[in-house]
Amino acid sequence: MMRASFAWRCLVFAASVCGWVILANSQEKKLWQVYAEAGETSFQQDRPSTAEVMLLSAVKEANSEGVQNPWLGKINYELGDLYSRAGDHSKAEGHFFAALHMWEQCHEPDTHEVAMCLNALGNCLDSQTKQNEAEQPYSRAIRIFKKLEKPSDVAIVVNNLASTYRAQAKYLEAEKCLEEGLAFVKHSKRKIDDKSVASLLEGLAMVHLAQNRFEEAEAVYKRLLAMGEAAKPYPKTLADDAHKQAGTLTEVKRYTQAERLLRGEIELRKQQPTSALIANAISDLANVHFRQRRYDEAETEKKQSIQIAKDTVQNPILDWAFADLALIQYGEGKGRQAELLFQESLHAMKQRRDQSENDKDRKALSFKIATRLERLAELYYDVGQNEPSASLYKEALDIREKDIGQNDFDTIATAKLYAEVLRKLKRNAEAREVEARFEQRPKQSSAH
Repeated sequence: MMRASFAWRCLVFAASVCGWVILANSQEKKLWQVYAEAGETSFQQDRPSTAEVMLLSAVKEANSEGVQNPWLGKINYELGDLYSRAGDHSKAEGHFFAALHMWEQCHEPDTHEVAMCLNALGNCLDSQTKQNEAEQPYSRAIRIFKKLEKPSDVAIVVNNLASTYRAQAKYLEAEKCLEEGLAFVKHSKRKIDDKSVASLLEGLAMVHLAQNRFEEAEAVYKRLLAMGEAAKPYPKTLADDAHKQAGTLTEVKRYTQAERLLRGEIELRKQQPTSALIANAISDLANVHFRQRRYDEAETEKKQSIQIAKDTVQNPILDWAFADLALIQYGEGKGRQAELLFQESLHAMKQRRDQSENDKDRKALSFKIATRLERLAELYYDVGQNEPSASLYKEALDIREKDIGQNDFDTIATAKLYAEVLRKLKRNAEAREVEARFEQRPKQSSAH
């Protein structure tokens, strides 16, 4: 902590020296303007730490002088952007509001910059699960972009607003928003990229699917696929797209949305002969219910998916599915039964991993093993059994470090969870040692 504080003071001092040097060569400028210029230069050069110090200094100086200048709006917007990229959405929110307030005071309410800031504010609120609050800035951004005839920007924000409506199960509002967006870009005087239109069509298909309006969803998706090159990034079927989006929603803990899409996918799969895909969808639905602690439903669905896989796939490998079933049974309180099934399944997965000669397969199996160890650790942690939780997190971390990579984002996340449990056990020195091994590592997103 002392080291970080000292480093921060050094950075502030260096930034101040830099500011005074510039000021000496630009006597006609105010000090806040000097800081602002230095901050914007650092921002453009992707030096976030220096940019933050200089821009905050500019805001502080300007506020002390009672300055009202559109430039201060831009400074706050850039600070909001810096904090958003760092994942500090609470700080970002304050600066986005400050930027809008300054621009409005300076009578610049309907500029492109204001609309961009409103969209960024909406994203920031959305990331804090404040979907209801995000509606207003998104809606205002759309109105400004329409006024400025910016169809591509309209498409981006319409998708954001529709996603916010979907998160609140406001499907009629989402549908209306997307339909109006499509109508605007169609009749816009400016040409719009087909990819933007495709993204609106996909969003509309997902809204129909979430309402079990399967024929309408399929019809919209056919329009999307007919767009040729613009449709290339999207799966070839609506069911595949629903499965993919449900996975993304599950990762960000939007379980209600994920559940709706998975139920829609299951209905669509029933029209197709490949029942193994239905098994996968039902299995994923069980996982969503497990995360919601709806264990009875999860167990029924997991067993159903296992049975379908047995009936439709030759020699199916189901050790990972049985491990998931064991986790559900742990959640239900079936300790002894769950323990035997989990250990048996885990042993089978480890055997397959150790026998694998393909590095990619080995990594995939290690990922499955580590993930299930972490889920069990989480269950133990939730009921206050910190010793077994710590042991499981350590095993998962060892696997991730060895087979997946020390710089992997998920490896770093597991290290943080392990350190948290160690602190609960008063093993603070071990927690610090774990954190020290990872705090300087560059984060790389997992490709799983």
